[in-house]
Amino acid sequence: MSNATEGRGTPGIPSLKNRVIPMKAKLASLNFLIQCQTEKHPPLEEETVSRDIGTRQIEMISYAPRKRSSRCGSPILAVHGMSVLGNRDPRFVKVCRAMAGCGYRVLSPSIREVRDLVITPRTITTLAHLIRAICADREMSPEGRLSLFAPSFSAGLCLAVASRRDIAPLVKSLCAVGAFGNVQTVIENLMGDPEADEYGRLILLKNFLPSSFRKSSALRLAFETAARDNGLQREEPQLPGYLNRLGIRERRTFARLREDAGYRLLHWDRMSRRDSVRKMMSALSLHLTLKHIKASVTLIHGEKDNVIPSSESQNLFTRLRQENIPSRLVLTPLIGHGDARIHPSLVGALLELLAGFAFFFETL
Repeated sequence: MSNATEGRGTPGIPSLKNRVIPMKAKLASLNFLIQCQTEKHPPLEEETVSRDIGTRQIEMISYAPRKRSSRCGSPILAVHGMSVLGNRDPRFVKVCRAMAGCGYRVLSPSIREVRDLVITPRTITTLAHLIRAICADREMSPEGRLSLFAPSFSAGLCLAVASRRDIAPLVKSLCAVGAFGNVQTVIENLMGDPEADEYGRLILLKNFLPSSFRKSSALRLAFETAARDNGLQREEPQLPGYLNRLGIRERRTFARLREDAGYRLLHWDRMSRRDSVRKMMSALSLHLTLKHIKASVTLIHGEKDNVIPSSESQNLFTRLRQENIPSRLVLTPLIGHGDARIHPSLVGALLELLAGFAFFFETL
């Protein structure tokens, strides 16, 4: 498969083969990547807004160009990844400001369960409520529709919510960076591969394996503390002090789960057989629901992503093509998991990445 690939057209929509992307979208893509690297933007308006979704309020940062344009018609809902800093993670703020600097209104919500490193399909319902609330507000969304942008775990959640029959008509375009399609393969990769990203592994250990042991709450908090030390890059980690308060058995179990891939996989195999875990994995896996998507989908994935393998986006793209959903896949050496490394020597890869983001911007 080539690094940049397009899917076929849907009935009534021109085929994407040999499709010419408008210059306006290409320029927006170039402008976006330049601003991501330089962090120099036109004057922006940034304010905190909130929306009631019934059970709670969701706080969002709204980014918009001071000089409004036609691009401000339909907003981009940018959903942060599983970072302890949530929507205030500097890497994510940089991306949101760059999109706003291209003339788009960007809404960046703080999703509590994602920020708290909790893996649950309930987040899909939260996003569905939020999308409906935004689209019902004609000041926020004059057209009654929006687009979605999300990285990593949240990218999979956004694909899942855009697959819901009640939400699909409300989503125009979707850009998923480093998305997953099959939760089980991602978990097994993080649990079993010693070279996989530790931060991602700590999040999985926090969510799943402690329940396999008697004193699960103590272990769960240990893994959460380790993940926060990692995510916040604490100069003085809190984990050593917390472990000192645990018994010898809990400390040994924690160390073995953290260091021994075979031991982790043994306990994961036990946990994955539980009905509750199987239902969760089924709810988060996308292969059966993608057919309901009505948005065009851009999949961008780092070739050497050590959290979610690039094969996940390749498999998603194959499924999207089978369903005749307008889609584009870009596998690139320019993006890791949560960062970008633009280098002049990689001109071909840069052009492919530009084309990928242009495909997203074309239908906003």
